[in-house]
Amino acid sequence: MTNKNSKVPDVKVHMPQAKQHNFAFCLLPFAFERERTGFTMVEIVIMLAIITLISSAVLVSFPSTLGSISTQISAQRFALALRQTQNQALAVRTVEGPEGPIIPRAVGIHADLTAPGVFFSFADLNVNHIYDASDIIIQEFGFDRGVRIVDIFDDGGRSQGAINIVFTTPSAETTLYNESDSIGQFVSVGVQAPGGELMRRVRIHITGQISIE
Repeated sequence: MTNKNSKVPDVKVHMPQAKQHNFAFCLLPFAFERERTGFTMVEIVIMLAIITLISSAVLVSFPSTLGSISTQISAQRFALALRQTQNQALAVRTVEGPEGPIIPRAVGIHADLTAPGVFFSFADLNVNHIYDASDIIIQEFGFDRGVRIVDIFDDGGRSQGAINIVFTTPSAETTLYNESDSIGQFVSVGVQAPGGELMRRVRIHITGQISIE
């Protein structure tokens, strides 16, 4: 029988000295974390410096990137206007003449280095393959963000001051003329943003092929 007055012996757990030290070090981060409520001044300064460097890099490259995008959009706009005019010749659409709607025998696009920021489509009423005072302007177009035509070259690499790309109806046969004469098998029109590094060229062939290079 167990004696009620007997005492239960105390049991002591002895932790090795090395484990006691490891346990204390494990608790240190939690102790510091409870006391820490925000960022130190050094961390804030470093973070601001990183943000400033990233912002500077973005601002330096932004104008060049924007100019490249504008150049690409403008080249596509010029090519699209050519394609729309070509389709107008194929569809034999009417245009508004001095005395009402008429069906032109040819339609075209005129671009000139004396007004490099704009170009227009026209009805070639006398079918002389160039834009003159007797013709009708159908639609005017502008380039994006200051982009302009910087050069026009024919198939022999000769510089031209102006270009008339004309499509006859209803076959959309293509002719390429400067201010007065035919200039060969194809023409290349260069567009570029002011101070931009990227240039895009729109090439038009007498076969009717239109491409961006």
